[in-house]
Amino acid sequence: MLAELRAAGRAVPGEAAVVGYDDSHLAEALDLTSVHQPFDETGRIAISLLFAAMDGTSGSTQQISLKPRLTIGGTT
Repeated sequence: MLAELRAAGRAVPGEAAVVGYDDSHLAEALDLTSVHQPFDETGRIAISLLFAAMDGTSGSTQQISLKPRLTIGGTT
């Protein structure tokens, strides 16, 4: 998308803003503003819930919220 916008003569940022979702190494290489997801924490919680379900110690349905972080790059 960045290449297409720039090829069309659009200023990024300026005329368009681009935000990615996962804050990958590619996003860093492209200097892309991106939403960082806490994948390590997500995995730890998932394993904990799995073990609790296997042990029969899990309770009722839970709602778990993890806080994302915005990593500012050069595209916003």
